[in-house]
Amino acid sequence: MTDILAALHQAADLLEIAGANPFRVNAFRRGARALRPLAKEGVLEERSAAGTLTDLDGVGKGIAGEVAEIIETGASRTAAEALLEVPAGLMDVLRVEGVGPKSARRMWQGLGVETLHDLEAACRTGRVAEMKGFGERSAAKILCGIGDLREFDGRWLLTEAWAAWRETAAVLGREEGLVLAGGARRFEDTVRDAAVVARSRDRGADGGRLESEGWAPGSEGRWTKDLGSGLPMEVVLVAEKSFGRALLEATGPEEFVRDLAERCGKAWGGKAEDESALFAAAGVPYVPPERRHKSDVLGEDHGHLVELADLVVDLHCHTQETDGTSTVEDMVAEAVRRGLSGLAVTDHSVSTTVANGMDADRAAAHRDRIRGAKAPDGFRVLAGVEVDILADGALDLPDDLLGTLDWRVGSVHAALRQKSGEMTKRLVRAVSSGRIDVVGHPTGRILCRRKASDFDRDKVFAACAEHGVALEINAQPSRLDLSAEDAEAAVAAGCRVTISSDAHAPGQMEVLRFGVGVARRAGLGAADVVNCEVPG
Repeated sequence: MTDILAALHQAADLLEIAGANPFRVNAFRRGARALRPLAKEGVLEERSAAGTLTDLDGVGKGIAGEVAEIIETGASRTAAEALLEVPAGLMDVLRVEGVGPKSARRMWQGLGVETLHDLEAACRTGRVAEMKGFGERSAAKILCGIGDLREFDGRWLLTEAWAAWRETAAVLGREEGLVLAGGARRFEDTVRDAAVVARSRDRGADGGRLESEGWAPGSEGRWTKDLGSGLPMEVVLVAEKSFGRALLEATGPEEFVRDLAERCGKAWGGKAEDESALFAAAGVPYVPPERRHKSDVLGEDHGHLVELADLVVDLHCHTQETDGTSTVEDMVAEAVRRGLSGLAVTDHSVSTTVANGMDADRAAAHRDRIRGAKAPDGFRVLAGVEVDILADGALDLPDDLLGTLDWRVGSVHAALRQKSGEMTKRLVRAVSSGRIDVVGHPTGRILCRRKASDFDRDKVFAACAEHGVALEINAQPSRLDLSAEDAEAAVAAGCRVTISSDAHAPGQMEVLRFGVGVARRAGLGAADVVNCEVPG
């Protein structure tokens, strides 16, 4: 499914690079901002079909028509037309952190930069640093951004894999019996491809449906296609009696499957309608997919792993007071609907200006509004904040205010490329302040775009354990921060974690399942997770 807002922003970027009328560029950006709440709530396509998008401020007939076309064709005609005037390689240039359409246009016209290779060469030869408004620091930052992109080359977010699952379900006309396998089922941070194993009573009919949508046939019921995002996708159509083995093989990894097959012996080739039959044949307890990346897990008991149902409170969300789309009451209602017993409302502090962060007076007033929010009996609404950890480790709200709040998330949002020693001191100072309860998205990574910040994990985790400060597993699929490896190390060092949605709209609480997947991959149980109980 095409990301409609991303398509609108892409069209705006290409128009700006091409030198289009600024009013037209701004119309696309303004329209995307106006449509953001609908997209977050999952009703954008419905409103487009109803013809009511123009009821929104900032959405005219032109943008409404563009949205309808993107929904119908999967692409923006405006973006396609702009690409006739702009080198296609500049789309990759725009992915580099610190490069926007204005700077991309300047470097294209002034330095002949048309590709990532051109950009890297221009930085390394000093030509970018010599341009007015750039300098050596900007050139160095761009080079770091290029390196980050190359590290993630050929990787996709887990959400892309789930989009592939939904596309498969739409083509086959059912969801039952379709399991997303591969790295996505093991909850790797990112994936190189996606695979869906489908129980099929009629492989001929199912294959015909896939073929009609452009899927290519392979051997043994396999069908492949590269999706619009570029993600390579495979669907495996299997009979009921072979489903368990096919799912195990598609989930992987190869070493794990090989070891299990050896333990099964002849039983590996027999009937197996589900995976548990094969584990039973091998004489070992079932190993959840999230733990199969470990080479020594066969024979271990994994019944302790945390489940989504164990979470009783979400400890990180935002409202329209800063950069969220909904009210406190809306977020509370969604938490109640999901069966939670509490919610911490943690809007941004003053330094995060891009998110309309709150100064001390606004934060105090917001605290009082949160505590006055209506909630069912037994449901606790925590008045909190996501307070910025500044470059020297100080917090950007006063101690006396922070001391009145129920929950404090301390996060780094700027100066993410500090040297390891500086970042370590920065985090340790914040953790030692006595004014934060958890470090939010501790490494600052943005998957497929920005690498994690460099700091001494041992020292920071030790400080968290000493001061009783938790570390967050931010469940946003673009973050998954802490990673499973870091979360496992943090708990081994005596820390606890939170699994938080960082939701900016009610529907985004759905991502908690991704955070739980990371925690399970790390081998964590409910006792390791703070929000398996409502903080006192």
